[in-house]
Amino acid sequence: MKVGSRFQPGDLVEFFYVYNGCELNNRVAVYLGETEEHNNHRVQLLGEKKISIIDKGLLPFLKMVSKTVDSDSQTC
Repeated sequence: MKVGSRFQPGDLVEFFYVYNGCELNNRVAVYLGETEEHNNHRVQLLGEKKISIIDKGLLPFLKMVSKTVDSDSQTC
């Protein structure tokens, strides 16, 4: 099992408290998936223009806010 496999691209996630003064503390982001380098993951922090790259060591500091909704499984 991959480290980040509990998150799927499009999931809304929130960072826990990482450390004092960390810009990621309590920030909400959209998880975008693993990069080509297996130890890195991409997130889009809400309110930011650039995509952020995080190390797999930060994954334990993420909690799921909302899972991606599969449009094929929705009915109107």
